[in-house]
Amino acid sequence: MLSSLLREFGNWIAGHQEAFIAAIGLLGAIVTWGLDHRLRRRQLLYRVQMDTGLHLAPGIRQSVAEIAVRVNGREVTDPTVALIRLTNTGSLPIRQEDFIRPLSFTFKGRTVVGYEVAENDEVANQLAVEAAPPAQPPRESIWSRLGDVIFGGGKPRDPDAGISADPPNDRLVLSTFDLEQRKRFKLLVVLSGNDKGVEATTALRNGKLVRDLAGNGPSRRTIIYGGIVAVLVGALVAIVSLGPTTRKATPDVTCVKGTITVVGSTAFRPAVNEIAADYEHTCPGATITVNATGSVAGITELETGKHTDEIALYDGSPPSGAYADLTGERVAAVVFAVVVNVSTDVHNLTVNQLQDIFSGKDTNWNQVSSSLPNLPITVVGRDS
Repeated sequence: MLSSLLREFGNWIAGHQEAFIAAIGLLGAIVTWGLDHRLRRRQLLYRVQMDTGLHLAPGIRQSVAEIAVRVNGREVTDPTVALIRLTNTGSLPIRQEDFIRPLSFTFKGRTVVGYEVAENDEVANQLAVEAAPPAQPPRESIWSRLGDVIFGGGKPRDPDAGISADPPNDRLVLSTFDLEQRKRFKLLVVLSGNDKGVEATTALRNGKLVRDLAGNGPSRRTIIYGGIVAVLVGALVAIVSLGPTTRKATPDVTCVKGTITVVGSTAFRPAVNEIAADYEHTCPGATITVNATGSVAGITELETGKHTDEIALYDGSPPSGAYADLTGERVAAVVFAVVVNVSTDVHNLTVNQLQDIFSGKDTNWNQVSSSLPNLPITVVGRDS
């Protein structure tokens, strides 16, 4: 059973080499993508969603309104805000012990004055309680933690102990945290200074930190793999649908060099043409000419010509006693369709009824069945 299946598969490959190569390429691309996805293991993806200044619109005069940002009771000079989204896009969850080096963000040319974790209470609580004093003050709203955007005034507060700003205060260092697969959180940072730019560094066990520059869409690597797969699928479909339909002969076919002509039945012509092309492709030095002139013409030519390099195909049984010098072998069955004029109201005919009609026994439809109209039967068809 297995050897038979393997033999059939080998025969298919032999006749469809281009399709097989395309299929192998497609499989290779899918396996490569899967291995790449699997080997990423732990991956922390970060994207800077916002990095902008907090100023009045250019059309508003300063005499009409004035914005001041205060953190811990002190006004922030040249305030800017950075919003950073972090997502676990790896194949494994990230645990605190997976951090070889803490995650840190550098805001070159600016000073960190406030920060907040949003959209993930578990991470926010981990960062809040890390190295925190026993009596932790109640959590407040994000803007009260970062500072008030007001027309004057503000109230001081202490930042979370789980996040620290390192001297010279342009770097924000997060303590370790747990982040499940496909989970994310956002880090909102208030800074002083007009510069822009955010850089992040960390070290993960069996993992890496990646910056997302493609937005919310698929990654560049996924797009590349998707493009390769699409091209290979298109090539495979084109090869299978538009490629040659002939197959190489099975290994037990004996190849013989020489020339032979096939004459006779036009009904067999499509199949014979395919067989001839297949044999010539498999057996170099063999030439097969197909000359379908009709069953009667073909078998008559074979009998009168006495050609030893000729085969005649006859779609039916020759008349009894005719062609006595020829020997026939059944090689295939041909299916014929029978079409009847719609005015006869005939929808079903048995084999016996068809034989009576084509033999000339029945020449009127009411001879076939008394329920049919009194109309003559005219046989239109092949003369063989």
